[in-house]
Amino acid sequence: MSKHILDRSRPEDGSRAERFAEIERLNGPEGSSRAARLLRQRPRDRKDSARAAYFARIERSAGGL
Repeated sequence: MSKHILDRSRPEDGSRAERFAEIERLNGPEGSSRAARLLRQRPRDRKDSARAAYFARIERSAGGL
C-alpha cells in the first residue's frame, strides 16, 4: 500500500511561503494603495540599515537584563 499524498515529505525551502507573502502584500487591502506601492519601490537607504543594525546590537546586549 502506498503512502497518502499528505504523508509524503517535501523539501522545505520556503519559496512557497515567500511567494504567498508577496501575493498577499501586493493584493492585500493595505498593499493596493498608491502610497504603499511607492514605499515598497523606493530605494533602501544605507543609513536606515546601519541604524537598524545599531538598534539590533543594543537589543542583543540588553537581552540578559
